[in-house]
Amino acid sequence: MNNKQLFLISSLLILLFILSGCGTGNPYTAGSFLRGQHFDDHGQNREAAEAYGSFVRMSPTDSLACEAQFNKAMCYIELEEYPLAVVELQILRKEYPTCDYVGNSWFMEAEAQYLQVNGPEVDISPAIASRELYTQFLSLFPDNSNVPVAQNRLIEISDLVVHKRLNMVKTYMQLRQYDAAMIVLERVLVDEPDSQLLDEVLEMKEVVAAKQPKTED
Repeated sequence: MNNKQLFLISSLLILLFILSGCGTGNPYTAGSFLRGQHFDDHGQNREAAEAYGSFVRMSPTDSLACEAQFNKAMCYIELEEYPLAVVELQILRKEYPTCDYVGNSWFMEAEAQYLQVNGPEVDISPAIASRELYTQFLSLFPDNSNVPVAQNRLIEISDLVVHKRLNMVKTYMQLRQYDAAMIVLERVLVDEPDSQLLDEVLEMKEVVAAKQPKTED
């Protein structure tokens, strides 16, 4: 066997190796659910998301399509690409409104919003958006296994909001705008009754009241 023949045989073997999926360390064919699952099991989240997406595009009516769509969204959450995860979860509910993953899709969309919060000192609008989703999830799926987590998240979000409002009150205090500070505190007591920071709110209310000008009877 000459060198030319050896080269041709080697090239053919390499080509077959790549086409079989082994070239990327995945033995399953492109467009299959198992290909995405293999990547997923090995922590290759981006490759898994692409493989799950390919499976859904090629087999949108397959019994595993909804699971693949959900898994794709979960891969984006693992990659901390939360806006992409939100979109994929919304697509799941639109395309597969009766599948078993709908309840978890509501919960995970709320999680994807919540995980975008970087603390009370910055924008907490993702937390507000997630609160609406958690509330809707609890209303629609009261028996879901994620209910306790969602309930705890609501308390955490309430604490975030209160912390943000207390910072606002401190700013008003520095500006000697005591009436505005009191309005914020009273509003917090009405809007956030489940917060664990209400004792701090009441203490701050006493401080503000002591600073307010006394009115003559």
